[in-house]
Amino acid sequence: MSKDPFELDSNRGYLHLAPFEEMDLRLTAGFTTRLRGASRESFAERNMAFGIGDEDDNVLENRRLFGQEIGFSLSQWIVPEQVHEVSVRKVTKTACGLGAKEKSTEIKSTDALYTDQADVLLVSFYADCVPIYVFVPSRGIVGLAHAGWRGTVGRIGVRLIDEIIKSEGISTNDIFVAIGPSISGPCYEVDNKVIRHVKELGMNLSKDVVTETSGQRYQLALKSLNQDLLLAYGILPEHIFLSNHCTYQDPSLFYSYRRDGANTGRMISYIGIKGTGEQGGDVR
Repeated sequence: MSKDPFELDSNRGYLHLAPFEEMDLRLTAGFTTRLRGASRESFAERNMAFGIGDEDDNVLENRRLFGQEIGFSLSQWIVPEQVHEVSVRKVTKTACGLGAKEKSTEIKSTDALYTDQADVLLVSFYADCVPIYVFVPSRGIVGLAHAGWRGTVGRIGVRLIDEIIKSEGISTNDIFVAIGPSISGPCYEVDNKVIRHVKELGMNLSKDVVTETSGQRYQLALKSLNQDLLLAYGILPEHIFLSNHCTYQDPSLFYSYRRDGANTGRMISYIGIKGTGEQGGDVR
């Protein structure tokens, strides 16, 4: 098995997206774990989401401390209200702080964000769904998409990239994509109602995307399906980085809705470029 693009910083308790960060050392990107935070009981320790049963003060403390660790204060975060749909929005510094300290100010009904401005941290939440990271190093553009099964069959990753290409005037060859930690196919069993939507994509899928088990039950590999969609759109294979981390299989690192039910925490994906220093120079 090849080296995972998401590498654990055991001292700080989060995964950093090494290939992206190596392209531009001003970039910060990665995925949190449940390690090292203020939350307790089923939310222990680093739950990052409001509105799921954890105490707001604990969530705010977890966010504040994490922001300090990566060099992005909460006043630079932009947080969407995820609704398992396919809306894409470009954001700028004017949106900084939205959703960072309270859920009521999240950007409404949005599952994908991108920006071409520095000193902005894009954030989204996970407990099994697929985080999709987009980076255009030649233009300093970063994006995030949240892909559950609905977002995946709705091609939210492709929609995000298509919007960037059309609005910003770049080529598919300029795009780099990472597919982050999420539930693996063997742990994600669905019924024919879900698989019907996959079949309606009308694609030749990799053999591991759908595996029939018994009684019209199937294992669905969302990461591989998103990779197939990106390749079909024209993203270069060598520009796609796929994580092997499974949120379901590793309870020591990750929360999992499918494993633990509703009474569990959320990790975040994050990506942003710091506005100081020269491209390629280490400013950390």
